[in-house]
Amino acid sequence: MNGQKHAPRDRIACWCGRFLLALTIVLGCAGAPARALDEAAGGPKTTVTAFDTALQHAMRDAKKLGYQGRYDLLAPAMQRAFDFPAMTRIATGSAWAKMTPEQQKALADAFARFSIATYANQFNDYDGEQFAVTEQKESPQGMVVATVMKPAKGDAVRFNYLLHQAGDGWKIIDIYLDGSISQLAVRRGEFSAVLARSGPDGLLHLLESRIKALAGS
Repeated sequence: MNGQKHAPRDRIACWCGRFLLALTIVLGCAGAPARALDEAAGGPKTTVTAFDTALQHAMRDAKKLGYQGRYDLLAPAMQRAFDFPAMTRIATGSAWAKMTPEQQKALADAFARFSIATYANQFNDYDGEQFAVTEQKESPQGMVVATVMKPAKGDAVRFNYLLHQAGDGWKIIDIYLDGSISQLAVRRGEFSAVLARSGPDGLLHLLESRIKALAGS
């Protein structure tokens, strides 16, 4: 950003935001069902691999694509990979049930665009990073696919993707940086204060303003 290259860990830490809440994923034992899912077309590993491939493409061609090109490339991949309505419901907590269907839809749409804009903004260069899935395990919340992003130099960065089974396949509902920092916990800590102060309309205004800021930075 601003003509400077950042280490992968610095870029991802920026993406996670200021409110870092550490959570531990309690993993179940990976047995025959997990192995079957690992091999099945459209399983959790397939979802994560497809998203990581699109993200690596956006990083590799970052300068040529520019922000809007990265956004356009990532948008369909992220809409396929992520369950944004479920993520918005989790991130807004108990306030979700008090919203009208129209408010829920507007917030889920804005949260999706904000998430895509964040990736398009932060993953704006390429230093030879490679993605690899290291394991897949069952968890009480669904399935966890563990991956690493390996830069050409320096330490690898670990991601744990938490997925659940939606109507059209396995979709990501949370990402844990270094295996413990929950993206949704970060968002929920921030969104709860906005919702308490300004309600759903205030949160929608915040998301829209951040989308514009990410596009212009």
